[in-house]
Amino acid sequence: MCLVRNLGLIILFITTVFLADHYSYADSGDLVQHYFKKAPTLRADNRPWKIQSKLVTNPSETHRLVTTNLCKSSGEAQLSKLAATSKHEESFVLIPDLCFWIEVGYSETSKSVSLDTVVIEKLLVHHKTLILYHIHVGKPDSVKAYFPAYSDLIGLVILNAATINDETTKIVHKAVTGAGIIEYSLVIGKEVRDLVSKYERSGLGKFVAQNMAYEYMRESHQTNYYMSVRNCSAESKDNPKRLSICFPMRADDFLLKFEPSNPSDVFVSPE
Repeated sequence: MCLVRNLGLIILFITTVFLADHYSYADSGDLVQHYFKKAPTLRADNRPWKIQSKLVTNPSETHRLVTTNLCKSSGEAQLSKLAATSKHEESFVLIPDLCFWIEVGYSETSKSVSLDTVVIEKLLVHHKTLILYHIHVGKPDSVKAYFPAYSDLIGLVILNAATINDETTKIVHKAVTGAGIIEYSLVIGKEVRDLVSKYERSGLGKFVAQNMAYEYMRESHQTNYYMSVRNCSAESKDNPKRLSICFPMRADDFLLKFEPSNPSDVFVSPE
């Protein structure tokens, strides 16, 4: 199969669903400039920055929210509350060593949010560990509604493909729900490494992300993932309070872990 012929389609898909259509250039306030010194690749942004004392959703694209002096555990606690009460999904990136959060979502709705990957790519120049979050709003009755959409997993593949052979870079992906936080990752086994090597040998090294995304958009991968989700629904009796029984979950080439918001919701199977 010649993957080159399909690059136009996959690049169009990626651009439409995941990428912001702009680079950003503008000045911000003194406090933001102070933090820009710590995140130098973000000195240019076409959305004015506003400092928030806590994490909130922002469906407007007229400005970008940042939250400072908020470290991982406290921020995740805020996101859990936000997921239970917000009317819009939202995405954030945390620079963990700075305790610095940046709102990176756009086109927010009650069911979806797109990710401004331009900001992520700029951050990776100077910050080798990033944690990406997006929130799923509400507390649905069905277990299946808590899982990341398959498009979220494709977004993971796109962003992480270029770092598969780079042990110095770590991009973590988490979905925050009303029941808890699901962390999802691509299992980098021999088959995945062989696939990347294949692209590089064929002269497609610059297009690893596109080709990896194309591979995982195949129906077989999607079917395997949603089969795992259905199995979890059956095993948990489709009860969100029993969701923890399904984890850790290996779904096709993806690994999912779960941290419940309420420790009492951890279901322990009877002996």
